[in-house]
Amino acid sequence: MIELYPKTVSQPSPCPYFPERVCRMEFFYAAQLTEEEADEHLLGGWRCFGFQYFRPACDCLDCIPIRVPVARFVPSKSQRRVLRKNADVDVSVGPLRYSDRMLEIYNEHSRVRFDKGPESSEEFIEKFYTPSGPSAQSEFRIGGKLVGAGFLNLSAAGISSVYFIYADGLLDRSFGIFSMLAEIEFAKNAGFAFYYPGYWIKEHPRMSYKGVLNPKEVRDRATGLWREETAVDDQRYL
Repeated sequence: MIELYPKTVSQPSPCPYFPERVCRMEFFYAAQLTEEEADEHLLGGWRCFGFQYFRPACDCLDCIPIRVPVARFVPSKSQRRVLRKNADVDVSVGPLRYSDRMLEIYNEHSRVRFDKGPESSEEFIEKFYTPSGPSAQSEFRIGGKLVGAGFLNLSAAGISSVYFIYADGLLDRSFGIFSMLAEIEFAKNAGFAFYYPGYWIKEHPRMSYKGVLNPKEVRDRATGLWREETAVDDQRYL
């Protein structure tokens, strides 16, 4: 690993999930991580976008790192319905590969889901196609047309979901849930031990859905240890 910028804690700023709260993040920049080094940082609760690694340093403890032990994962009854609903979707995982269609889906997803303006190809490539370590992308097609994609970081023992995008009109398919189920299945078949879907925020409407993955393990920030978390009813997320 090449450290580009040392570990630092940010100044307090408004929380992006709960604006009435104050957020602080610990972060650093690094490049050329090995799979073993990527594993070490995932175990430490770090997330990664490009060269930036970050984890919460807030007092509230609501951003919870979670992971799924994929060998023991079995889809729930509701999740099996999601899989049947998307039986016509072809899923593949391979190296990072830019396309104009990918950018089109990203900008559409940003506009519909987050009311954000479009980004240029240069901005998009800098954000998702300049990885600091082993990476991949998942692609989702219906009738041969690309309709969704996931950006993934790879480690010796796990797959970490960085970001997932999908085309407008797929919300009734529970496509966010489906993407996690598909990537878990890939992780299992590829021999990985864990799937890291990102931070789980129980009380946030856009971040609570990750809790439907069972069994799952959460990281205790105080001890740094991972423990199994109680199951969450998934009916209201589908």
